[in-house]
Amino acid sequence: VLMWGVFVFTFFTFCGGFAHNLFWVIAFRFLSGLGSGVVFPILYLFISELISANRRGITFAWCNSILVFSYVLPTIIGALSVTYFPLETAWKIAFFVGGAPIVIVYFIHKYIPESPRWLLNKNRYEEAMTLLERLEKNLGIEHDSRYIDQNLLNSLKHAQKTATIRVSWVQIFRPPYLTRTIAAYSMYSAALVFWYIGMVYAPAILTEKGFQMSNSILMTGLMMAIGGIAGIIGGYMIDR
Repeated sequence: VLMWGVFVFTFFTFCGGFAHNLFWVIAFRFLSGLGSGVVFPILYLFISELISANRRGITFAWCNSILVFSYVLPTIIGALSVTYFPLETAWKIAFFVGGAPIVIVYFIHKYIPESPRWLLNKNRYEEAMTLLERLEKNLGIEHDSRYIDQNLLNSLKHAQKTATIRVSWVQIFRPPYLTRTIAAYSMYSAALVFWYIGMVYAPAILTEKGFQMSNSILMTGLMMAIGGIAGIIGGYMIDR
């Protein structure tokens, strides 16, 4: 799912550089957004499964901050593009550069492990054990095949028993999940809408106030960097 999400996001971003009019720009941005929407939550699922509870706050914060800092890169590319290329060409460069990370799909496939819990639920015990021993080796922990965490074992047994139960996505719109769905959708949508309005329109607003366009774009990147620093500080406070 992660590989397909990255592929869809980067592929249609790259295609945006070939758009002939605003309709196709919007269409490619919509399609690439489907991929980014898939990628966003998966990282946090990995963290929830693999990171101990007392370190999740700061780990989430670092991941969010890396995401925020990453917005600095396109602002730099945008500033350089509008400085050295005419506007009718500069906007395309951002799309082409944004599609370049499609090569990451290969490294995801080669180096990122599958979820150990998922492997166990699929009865792929040898792969799960190989992954576990690799993680232990990286951490310098001696493997102990006799150690069993009874709570985790019970959780896995319960997961295997319920794995055959068919669950429909419609259930998130029914009680008791409906209120949680509304709350989650509202918070996430509000946060992202305001965030992207600020990020997209800040350069235009600053340019209207007298800044050079390239400087306006860089100022927006600086705002992103400050947000990343604040996120890390917030992560440490959450854990404490």
